[in-house]
Amino acid sequence: MSKFFGSVILAVLLAIYLISSSSELTKQIMLKKGQSDNKYFASDSYRFGDLFGMSYIPGFKIPAVRDHIKPVKNCFANNINVYAVCDSYVWDFVADKKLYCGADTFIYAITNIREKLHVKLNPKKQNVLLLEFSERNVRGIVNDSTYIDNLLTSSDRSYVESPESDSGIYASITNYLFNKKIEKNLELNTWDYAFLTPVKNLKTYINSHLLHKEDNGVEIAPDNKRLLLKVTTDSLQDASSFQNVSDKEVNHIVDRLNSVYTKAKLLGYNNVLLSIIPNPVSIYYPNLRGQTYNNLLSRIQNSPALKLKVIDVYTPYKASAQSLYYPTDTHWNSNGIYIWLNQVNAALAN
Repeated sequence: MSKFFGSVILAVLLAIYLISSSSELTKQIMLKKGQSDNKYFASDSYRFGDLFGMSYIPGFKIPAVRDHIKPVKNCFANNINVYAVCDSYVWDFVADKKLYCGADTFIYAITNIREKLHVKLNPKKQNVLLLEFSERNVRGIVNDSTYIDNLLTSSDRSYVESPESDSGIYASITNYLFNKKIEKNLELNTWDYAFLTPVKNLKTYINSHLLHKEDNGVEIAPDNKRLLLKVTTDSLQDASSFQNVSDKEVNHIVDRLNSVYTKAKLLGYNNVLLSIIPNPVSIYYPNLRGQTYNNLLSRIQNSPALKLKVIDVYTPYKASAQSLYYPTDTHWNSNGIYIWLNQVNAALAN
């Protein structure tokens, strides 16, 4: 009998390992768990916001309900192909071509994993390149010259190249069995269930209030209305809204963006759009703990040397009385999305 139970346990552990070796399978399982209403086996990591999922801070179990984003009505542009280089603000929220005025094609490459665009442009179309970065990532990505210099190429077909992709059976097997994300995937497949959320809440409370230890990368905003990503609030971090950024670096960032613009135009793109999505702390708490916002977005967007057409959401975000980001997530909600989409579509229509 003991051998039987041992065999069962071994089989279960092996199954969990094999499932966790596949990021795509784990992603699909997470999607199902995130959409589930089961009070025991659903996932709380994302349905209450990624910041809650990182920290499990008691009192912030607020549903991050995603509204259905509707296409813009009465948009008269047509004959457009849109190619985006973007992060999760776009690919995870607004990747449907129907949302973009007159777009016949919407293809995107993900900046976070350094994907590149290899595109066969149709000269009969208006080909638009959209560069979208979150404020916390723009410096690191744009200053990655190896990536930026090879971001765009022409091709006999359109496709996205991922640095994680490799050809050959041996490479495929190796990438599967030795997945770099295996540790995170194992955590999601063994620990991410709703019935364990109270345990995680208790762990966070003990670490914070009894052990005075906080290492989850999240902090509570001064007004207790939302959670903030620590790398955006810590002035020692490059992703921070409060780290000093010299004029020399800003000029360098603009130069690197202009190099993408120049290459895009040479390849045949008709228009190149730049959009940088502000860190929530930049909008809501620009003087957090006596610090001063470094105004990185405005300095890049308003540079007289910048050649790209700017999709500026920083200005309308600052003026808006609406909530634009989920209070327990790093991303925008539908209010923030529509402000952005309206500007993008206005640029596509002109």
